[in-house]
Amino acid sequence: MLLAGSLNQVWGMVNNLQIVVHTPLINVQFPANAFLLYDVMISVATFDILPTDDVYPYLFPDLPENDAFNDKFDRLQIGSRYLVMNMGTLLLVFTFYVALFIVYPCCNKLGGVLQCARNNATKIRAMLFWSHPIVFIQESYLDILLAGSVNLYFIQGGELKWDNWSLVFTNLLTVTLVSGCGILFLFVLLYLWPRFD
Repeated sequence: MLLAGSLNQVWGMVNNLQIVVHTPLINVQFPANAFLLYDVMISVATFDILPTDDVYPYLFPDLPENDAFNDKFDRLQIGSRYLVMNMGTLLLVFTFYVALFIVYPCCNKLGGVLQCARNNATKIRAMLFWSHPIVFIQESYLDILLAGSVNLYFIQGGELKWDNWSLVFTNLLTVTLVSGCGILFLFVLLYLWPRFD
């Protein structure tokens, strides 16, 4: 119980840190020495701990070269027009959870025959349902909306095409995640907020 309370405090601090770190995106001039501090804090606040900028060009080789939306986005490591490039480590975590949702029914089906499948199904069930994915969505909500908004802006403007599988994947993922964030917002606003107590 003490550990759960401590984790909730840590997540609350990270949420506040995300808001503070993203304040340079508003139209206010920040001194250069403040950006030195933001450069250090941005990777912590966005959970971007793996060097995905070196890996993603090999996974999505057909994405054309592009620039950031503007200099402020570029300084906050949102340096591309594509959601998959801007999400960084969060995309790998999202893929991991999607894979677990695919693996779980298989383990559950084989649980009657194999002991290891039954054990894995129990572990995956405890992690997947109403626990880890909710925390992941809560912590990545702002990053998904920022990266997705940039991607949607250029889709709407006609600058991002649907020419190859990399562009189709990133555009479909953008529409799916931003729509999911909108549905989650409406769910919280219309269903959870009135029943908060």
